[in-house]
Amino acid sequence: MRTGLTTLIRTATRQRARALRSVANPRRLIAGLTLAILALSIPAHAGDDAAFFDGIRAYRAHQYDLAADAFRRAAERGDGEAQFLLGRMYYDGNSLRVDYIQALMWFELAAENGVTVAPRYRDGLAQRMTPEQIGEAKQRAADWRGRHAWRVH
Repeated sequence: MRTGLTTLIRTATRQRARALRSVANPRRLIAGLTLAILALSIPAHAGDDAAFFDGIRAYRAHQYDLAADAFRRAAERGDGEAQFLLGRMYYDGNSLRVDYIQALMWFELAAENGVTVAPRYRDGLAQRMTPEQIGEAKQRAADWRGRHAWRVH
């Protein structure tokens, strides 16, 4: 299972690196700033790339507890990719005990934050769970949303 998560981490890292490089282009920077001003909002995770990349580095160094902590910091700030990767760590049991309820909660939140693969993982995992477990995961996601309403985007 770690191979699949490693591939997902590589993909997420490349996507973030491309996004950061695109900001370095002055024309894209001006266009991006204009859109941000017009939309009057900045994504909740924009200032938390450091925690996300700390998680990536820790995971690659096989320091799974540190990776989980870093992904949790980013996930708590509304970073959908970190939410998804944290869900995968609960699903796979990488440094965390396997906890399908927690995994489903994070997959649900990641799906709401636009992570395109999250619904597939959420739905696949839900098929392996009891209705009570699914209900508990949905309740935890609702509780999280209630505590972090301003961070969901």
